[in-house]
Amino acid sequence: MRKLASYPGYAALNVFPLALFLAFSLTAKAPAQTQSGAPDTVIKSNTRVVILDIVATDSKGIPVTDLQEKDFTVLEGGLPQRVGSFSFQRPGPALAESAMPALPPNVVTNAPRRKSTSLNVILLDRANGESRSQIYAQDRLVKYLESGAAVQPTAIYLLDKKLSLVHGFTTDTKALKDSLNSVRPTGTGRVAQLDVAASPFATKGDFHTNENSIETTLRALKLLARTLAGYPGRKNLIWVSEAFPVSLTIEGIPERNNANTQIIARSAGPFGGAASADTPVNSQAPLNGQGATSAPDTVVAGTGHSYAEEMAKITDALMDAHVALYPVDAAGMGQADRLAAQTNMKDMADRTGGRAFYNRNDIEVGVASSVDDGSTYYALSYYPDNKSWDGHFRKIEVKTTRPGISLHYRTGYYALNPEAIAKQASVELAEEFSHALEFDSPDFSSLRFQASVVPPSDKSQPVIVNFAIDPRSINFEHRENGTEHAAIGCTVAVYREKGEPVKGIKPEVTNMTADLTAEQYQKVIKQYFPCKRTIDLKPGKYVLRLGAVDRSSHVLGTISAPVTVN
Repeated sequence: MRKLASYPGYAALNVFPLALFLAFSLTAKAPAQTQSGAPDTVIKSNTRVVILDIVATDSKGIPVTDLQEKDFTVLEGGLPQRVGSFSFQRPGPALAESAMPALPPNVVTNAPRRKSTSLNVILLDRANGESRSQIYAQDRLVKYLESGAAVQPTAIYLLDKKLSLVHGFTTDTKALKDSLNSVRPTGTGRVAQLDVAASPFATKGDFHTNENSIETTLRALKLLARTLAGYPGRKNLIWVSEAFPVSLTIEGIPERNNANTQIIARSAGPFGGAASADTPVNSQAPLNGQGATSAPDTVVAGTGHSYAEEMAKITDALMDAHVALYPVDAAGMGQADRLAAQTNMKDMADRTGGRAFYNRNDIEVGVASSVDDGSTYYALSYYPDNKSWDGHFRKIEVKTTRPGISLHYRTGYYALNPEAIAKQASVELAEEFSHALEFDSPDFSSLRFQASVVPPSDKSQPVIVNFAIDPRSINFEHRENGTEHAAIGCTVAVYREKGEPVKGIKPEVTNMTADLTAEQYQKVIKQYFPCKRTIDLKPGKYVLRLGAVDRSSHVLGTISAPVTVN
């Protein structure tokens, strides 16, 4: 399986106009088969690379910037690993939008339009907690943005009934502040109802949440992982919330520990049923719904649904996307019974290489520290010597020969079987693609493209959308017959200007497959991979949600584009 190296996010594809010189090798139908009727064998590899972002600071918390590769030792499970790549990343002058290559008229792109070593994502959490804390937290965030502090590209997301994008990545703090003020919370604080309090998944006291909120939170974290994976470099996820009902530690729940500090698996009851709030839970409780045959730190993909299995996959996805969590407690000081949430905060930060901020009222200081902490770091990678994908948590330890230096980095990963994960991702792909095409869904850029949206010259003609997909973001599968195989789909969802779906128009998918010879493949990677959709629209103003999917790697690309039909 061949995944071509990513290209600089600010580079534009020179694709308009271009002839479809490879039209003969691209088909809008099922993949070609051999004469025997069996598909050509695909050469696959389940080797995974582990990428580490390491923040190094001295005794005063100041970044250390002169370390070399020889100053680090990486251990997995206590055994030294051979470092494959090493680099030092630090903030540089941000490349303004105005300095980017201009796109032709009616052309949009989902490729990141800024070059930066790190990105910041502020997640305002209204799904967990009470509105009084949310209002306070938002006021402090506005104060931080009004301070005039220089920031690396920052985006703001809102988590309520679902995850939505408030403002995309920008260094314009005024634009961020204005967008933040446009989504002021309303309503009264949440009140726990009897059915919520009685739920085995509801938490007590300090969480102010319920099962629906937990599942909403998990979906949001999964979506953020998929969204942010398309951007190069480190991402600092600054999660501002009053309640942190999930923990990334699921190897086992120590006895006498507050159950609120852990995820309770749906099948973790002593007799195979759902665990109840009164069920004693200890470090030997199975977490994969398969009885007591697996070790307590084992997660098996695809063996039944549980929060534990879901969190393992989400945790891996976040860390593989270079996301470090910086939880900021919106409750401030003086709140009773906050130990459980604070334990979860610290756990999430430690597990992903971030930091947690709580027991303080100056929330803006925590946000500022999070932004500064994650902007200067060392990036290294290695291929694990242990190729047994058994679901166990693999502990990572990084040491430095330089004394007096503190290191922050991801502390491990779950050795989930890549083939099992790929099968499950294939099953979930249609649902995820559908969510990605929603009007207020964040843009995906793992599969990068430019697209021209050509309005009709008269109302009897359709709107034409030509996709030019960057082949360097496509996963080409090398087959035994020497060809390179790709399977790409593209679609368009149509909305009114305010986001209402246009009735009677469903986002149908055009599927394109290609089996390229070595010569054709070399030509394609220097140009683009085409896909086309046409839509019949009545006169009016619309917002098109353009989407592309790689069916081999299960990655997505989306962007919105306006169009007017006269």
